[in-house]
Amino acid sequence: MPHLVESRRPLAVSALDFKVGLRILARFPGLTVVATLAIAVAIALGAIYFEAVNKWQNPRLPIPDAERAVSLVAWDASASRPNPRTLFDFATWRAQARSFDLMGAAIPFQRNLRTADGNVEPVNGAEVSASAFALMGTPAVLGRGLTTRDEDPGEPPAVVVGYRLWQSRFGGDANVVGSSVVLGSATATIVGVMPEGFAFPEAQQLWTPLRTDGAALAPGGGPVVKVFGRLAPQASLADAQAEMEVIGTRLASSYPDTHRHIRPMVMGYARPIGAGQMLVIRNVMYAVNIVFLLLLAVVCTNVATLVFARTATRGWEITVRTALGASRRRIVGQLFVEAIVLAGLAAVVGLLLAKVALRLGVAQFAASGSLPFWIDDSLSLRTMAYAILLTFVGASIVGVLPALRVTRINVQDAMRNEAAARSGLKFGGFWTAVIVVQVAITVAFLPLAAGGAYQSNRFSQRAQGIGAERFVIATVGKDRENYVLDSASSASRGRQAVSALEQRLRAEPGVEAVTFADRLPVEDQFKYTIEVDFATVPPTSGIRRSTMVKVGPGYFDAFQTRLVAGRAFGLLDHEGGQAMIVNESFTRHVLGSRNAIGQRVRIVNGEVDAYAGDQWYEIVGVVADFGWQL
Repeated sequence: MPHLVESRRPLAVSALDFKVGLRILARFPGLTVVATLAIAVAIALGAIYFEAVNKWQNPRLPIPDAERAVSLVAWDASASRPNPRTLFDFATWRAQARSFDLMGAAIPFQRNLRTADGNVEPVNGAEVSASAFALMGTPAVLGRGLTTRDEDPGEPPAVVVGYRLWQSRFGGDANVVGSSVVLGSATATIVGVMPEGFAFPEAQQLWTPLRTDGAALAPGGGPVVKVFGRLAPQASLADAQAEMEVIGTRLASSYPDTHRHIRPMVMGYARPIGAGQMLVIRNVMYAVNIVFLLLLAVVCTNVATLVFARTATRGWEITVRTALGASRRRIVGQLFVEAIVLAGLAAVVGLLLAKVALRLGVAQFAASGSLPFWIDDSLSLRTMAYAILLTFVGASIVGVLPALRVTRINVQDAMRNEAAARSGLKFGGFWTAVIVVQVAITVAFLPLAAGGAYQSNRFSQRAQGIGAERFVIATVGKDRENYVLDSASSASRGRQAVSALEQRLRAEPGVEAVTFADRLPVEDQFKYTIEVDFATVPPTSGIRRSTMVKVGPGYFDAFQTRLVAGRAFGLLDHEGGQAMIVNESFTRHVLGSRNAIGQRVRIVNGEVDAYAGDQWYEIVGVVADFGWQL
């Protein structure tokens, strides 16, 4: 008589178990479809988030010799932050550094682009050194990229456009090279079109030559720039950093007033979120994956309940196999493999869903010009491995938990009572506990779901509250060339630009009102710490939190917000006065419903230099809340 030999593996499985798993899926198509879709969605959500974090935290540049592409930053040790005004430093770095085979600078901008058809729309572009095109190593599909000759101030203004801009603004015209456009206030000639996917320094789609002589600038002055480079073939990142520290020491010695605390830093071109800051930022982003594991647990617990009911109907089969010598481990192994087959199918569907979602998301952000060129819609091997991990977690919940329950049988009793064995196993304390845990996890998710729904609806609610469909937005900015002007001249030109924009907007047909503000009313506002000057109240009770927005003339009239007390802003108030208007919510939450007119408040957030200081503001008026606050 042959002897049954029991495997000593933790969960004894065989190829036959996988065939049985496939047959079980076909035998219960309803359960298969429901369970597959449920687990697939959970895996897809986890994979999408993991891939997004991975792309931001472990960026990979799609360019030749990507590991040699670097950014150079002037780190202000006294303020613990970068000093972005490094055009003077860039000129010195490029002249003295030998660890790089190329170095360049870029100044991003947004300017209006007027094409031959008279259409004018803003575009995101950059003034760049010609070395940017050498760094990217990508030839133009039409014409050429920028060259060092284009950087000569005596050369005609040249512009290179990106593929997406070429398609959207020029209709893919093959004869676009050589045509003229008006960029800002200057006329330039298009000399080339770059291929699809090309962007620099991040998502820009138009490039002009950088013609500023950084060495002629005052130390610590000039526009905000991004300095990039490529390491020489024999130089390492550590070699370059050591050399830049020596150059930084020389600059600090020569210009102590501006460079005493400046430390040049060399780092990878595409830096992770939180680079140069506390690692807790990155750790928190990865820790959020716990949320998706909990979501998977909830989904798989629901599926496990269905699988338990299905498995329980196989009670007689399990009883007979046990009686013939199959161990509990062997039966649990088979049921786990069946769950692996189900979860594996769900993983394939989930990854397909994740791929589609990423493709749509990347396309949407790329079209808006807000996605760095190194972010694509591919799924990395890390994400694949993460999906496999989720698959095994899901299979463990779906397969092992029901299997442990249904294999707790008394073979002799079950054989004597065949009818009971065939009728299926009943829910007991163990499975009741599983369901209780499932309900508990689901309840725990309710606040998160409610919070997410609330946040997703906040913008639309606010937009409806002000009738946002009736408003359009225009922006005005100072062009890079104006940085050489003194502050008084710059402020004067800024006022002239605002006045010109206002006149043009008022002249547009259908425009009823024009106003200005430093933040849109539907945007989330930063909350400042407000100190109230109550003479009869202890100082600690005068500290509150509130938002603040700088507004132009006619702001409240434009949004049809009525004045309920006091007066509106006058001309002198807009010319640098110390007046403030608050809404009714402010009087309730900050002033305790006291009479607001005449009260004085000030901002005590030391880190917010736009408002903070010793300046007191006098409340001169109270307006009604906006629509979403009523």
